[in-house]
Amino acid sequence: MTERTAPELAYLENKFAAAISYGLTAELLAEVLPTGGDINAAGVYRNLQGLAERIEAELGEEKWQFIDGCQRLRLPGDCMSRPTANSAACW
Repeated sequence: MTERTAPELAYLENKFAAAISYGLTAELLAEVLPTGGDINAAGVYRNLQGLAERIEAELGEEKWQFIDGCQRLRLPGDCMSRPTANSAACW
């Protein structure tokens, strides 16, 4: 961990920033914790963005389809029931 923020503070920043604005989060934490006024809205935003990027990286590559085949009901006249040269236009 290369951050200089205590894990407990990072947890509280992210938890509050997910529910209220970054500015209110900074004000709340500065009010209740002895941080010396080092918490501001920009710092809360940067920490939350860093967390989001780490979580996104853990998810891996996004899949556009999780089930092989189409589960959609095919009706007569449906674009998918009769493939043509411009079937892609249906989507």
